[in-house]
Amino acid sequence: MNFSLRSFCSVCSSACRHMGLSLFIFLIATSMVYSETEDATPLKSSEHEWSVLSYNIRLNTASDGKNAWPNRAETVAAVIKAHDVAGLQEVLQSQLEDLQKLLPDYDFVGAGRDDGKTRGEYVPIFFRRDRFEKKDAGHFWLSKNPDVPGSKDWDAAITRMATWVILKDKQGGKEYLHINTHFDHVGKKARQESARIITDKAKSLFSSLPAILTGDFNCPPTDLPYAVITQEGEAMQWVDTLAGYTPERGQPTGSWNGFKAIENNRIDFIFLSRGVKTISSQILDPKTPSGLFGSDHQPIQAIVKIE
Repeated sequence: MNFSLRSFCSVCSSACRHMGLSLFIFLIATSMVYSETEDATPLKSSEHEWSVLSYNIRLNTASDGKNAWPNRAETVAAVIKAHDVAGLQEVLQSQLEDLQKLLPDYDFVGAGRDDGKTRGEYVPIFFRRDRFEKKDAGHFWLSKNPDVPGSKDWDAAITRMATWVILKDKQGGKEYLHINTHFDHVGKKARQESARIITDKAKSLFSSLPAILTGDFNCPPTDLPYAVITQEGEAMQWVDTLAGYTPERGQPTGSWNGFKAIENNRIDFIFLSRGVKTISSQILDPKTPSGLFGSDHQPIQAIVKIE
């Protein structure tokens, strides 16, 4: 393709700064930017399907320099806009407020992991207001005391949690459970126990509903937590939407880039329970107008349908 969307958006960004044009025009430009290849374009859902996103957006820290959140916020919002529902990770209160402004057509559920209110990272679930109705929602912590905000156990380096919501599809009338989480990056034992907590909570509280599980699990498919989640014979057996994934030319094979290069290492997942079918799935590669990664993780997308 001779015409570069990224180049166009860089020009548009410069014009916005020097000519005083509105943020709205700039957002139109960034909403077109995922990659210069068509392979990275988000898949489209049909009437009785919806597009699910799992995306660790990287917390807002000035130490990231050129990759800091203010340089990526509009691109992240543009990625979310291409989906019906999104499970996000590493979202601080300031980022949550930015996303609320950039995503006026979306509602969300979420809480800070440190106090169950606003302190610490959120694992929020954003969903299109015109597509879904929230029926119920809540949180639990990945510890021996899952109902205690800020709790952590085993070898976890920091507090970890999960957010859940029951959504009703306004188009088809069906309800489903969505759980979003972020496992510990250090504690091997903590990740294993977190996988058991997730599956136990889903079985004991929501086993009658079809379910979707999104998150940054900080482990590849070869590790025990993945086996715990996908173990056969369990009432809430989960299926990895990217199991057997063979990327097309130009598509990423991994979900971690560290703001440097995409590694062949998948640690982010979308899992589906029985009753939810994967129509298609892929790993996306969004870029900012200046060519930066949208985050230090690649977003995972799946088109799903309740059977």
